[in-house]
Amino acid sequence: MLRRRPIRARVIVLVLVPVVALLGLYAEVLNLTLGNILTLKQAASVHQLVVTPVGNVEKQLGKERALAIQYLARPGHGDLDLLLKQEAQTDAAVKHFRSAARTALRSDPAPKERQAFLSWQRNLARMNELRTSVVSLGLSRIDAAVAYSTVLTEGNNVLSQAIAPVLTGPLGVQATDLITMARAAQDVAEESDLLRADLIAGSVPPQDLALINQLAVQHQDEWTQTFPNLDPVLHSYFRTLIPQAAATQLASMEADIAGGPSAASAIPLQTWTSTQTAYERGFLAALHKGSAYLAQQAATQARGLAINLLLIAGIGLLAIVAVITIGIILGRGLIRQLGDLRESAVRLSTDQLPAAISRLRAGEDIDVGAEVPRLAPSNDEIGQVREAFNTAARTAISAAVDEVKIRRGVNDVFRSLARRNQSLLSRQLQLLDSMERRVHDPEELADLFRVDHMTTRMRRHAEGLLIVAGGSSGRTWREPVPIVDVMRAAAAEVEDYTRIRVTSRTSAALAGHAVADIIHLLAELVENAATFSPATTPVRVDGEKVARGVVVEIEDRGLGMSDDQLAQINETLSDPPLFDLSGSDQLGLFIAGQLGRRHDVKVTLRGSAYGGITAVVLIP
Repeated sequence: MLRRRPIRARVIVLVLVPVVALLGLYAEVLNLTLGNILTLKQAASVHQLVVTPVGNVEKQLGKERALAIQYLARPGHGDLDLLLKQEAQTDAAVKHFRSAARTALRSDPAPKERQAFLSWQRNLARMNELRTSVVSLGLSRIDAAVAYSTVLTEGNNVLSQAIAPVLTGPLGVQATDLITMARAAQDVAEESDLLRADLIAGSVPPQDLALINQLAVQHQDEWTQTFPNLDPVLHSYFRTLIPQAAATQLASMEADIAGGPSAASAIPLQTWTSTQTAYERGFLAALHKGSAYLAQQAATQARGLAINLLLIAGIGLLAIVAVITIGIILGRGLIRQLGDLRESAVRLSTDQLPAAISRLRAGEDIDVGAEVPRLAPSNDEIGQVREAFNTAARTAISAAVDEVKIRRGVNDVFRSLARRNQSLLSRQLQLLDSMERRVHDPEELADLFRVDHMTTRMRRHAEGLLIVAGGSSGRTWREPVPIVDVMRAAAAEVEDYTRIRVTSRTSAALAGHAVADIIHLLAELVENAATFSPATTPVRVDGEKVARGVVVEIEDRGLGMSDDQLAQINETLSDPPLFDLSGSDQLGLFIAGQLGRRHDVKVTLRGSAYGGITAVVLIP
């Protein structure tokens, strides 16, 4: 499609394509960088938007689970009032979480993240059923512990789905590790709640002991697998904030519990409670500080990326401006050069060169350097095109000079041959006139008349050769000749003269100097009419005076011509071109056009009512 467009459009496209591509790349880089910034900013707000509300709910649920299991272990000791008060605090934390969840859901989270939010909300909405079962003593201690832990596990899933899409790279890994450590803390809390309830009840059922041992092994595995991989700062939080003595004593008591129900029952309740509380307090403090540290790191990285964004945007913008400026300068220069070349080439090809060739063909001597000035060359490709135009112009002038020389030579030959034939034919006609006056035999006289007629036609052809060569017939009349005699003389020079019907409704006469040429013009048209119409049909030649002179109409009854052919022939008759040696089939029309232009006679062909052609000759 661009091949059909102007050079200006192509150059503009050539400049715009890399610029648009560069702009697209620039926008993509900005989008990626800005996306990272927004992601890190979102990560910095996760602590307030999601992590904190979810953590508060989990904290209150943990307290409620401890009181619920304790109530199931010793109903009627005042634990129910404590449980109901804790349920109110849990409901307040859940309400805060639901508000934060609505805000998070409006930001169009990922499908898994949305599903985690909605699933936990449904589980929290069913808490009243669990609470009713606990208050009515419809659950065992282990069933209540498992039910509450299931809800807490859903909370951990919410944290994972909220943080995983936001934090990527090292921060994402550390956030996942921190969630694993929080799960370990929850396992310790569930283990402690169940064991305390069993110690309060004075018995440790085998199924409770199995779950307690499972939770102990589970949190130890989570700690062992995650703690060594923590960031040094996070590592230091857990190492310093968790009392080492409490961690050691807790591990020792867990080992004793693994010895069986009797060993578990022998553990002092006060010792277990104080040890687990100290361990859990330090663990939760480390989790809180670790979460705040990750949020601070995300904000720091966002600031760094913002600075990088400003640098990239500034440098990229300068590069784009430089590319656009250079492209505009080069493109405008190239368009200007091509425009100058186009104007020079058009002026050379449409004005200067045709004018010089026309003057050469008219016989004038011209200064080629002055008539066709050289286009200014240069060292680039456009300059080479200019030089090619110069060469083409010089070649065209040389060809025109050679053509003029050849045409002049051909015309000289035509005139020489025509003059010789004309001289011989004139002498032959004189001889035939003398013989016709002496002969009295009708048959011989008829033969002489036929020879006379053929000689007259031969003289017309010789005059036609003179006209083609640019000369005149040489025959002149001193006095005006009636137009009817001119029309009859033209008919007499046609081979099939017996078919010609000449009528005239005017007595106008033709000036003597134009008689020979008008006879020749009419004869060519009459011969064409007779040649291209059936031999049994007449050819009518009518003369009539009009406002602008005399009109002679020559009408045949042949097959006629198409509108395109008529238009082309009328154009040739009104403005006859230089004679083409290959156009001998239209020699008569060429001669008619030349004679018409010489005497300002207008010749027009049009269709006739009989289906043939009517030639209208307007003689001024």
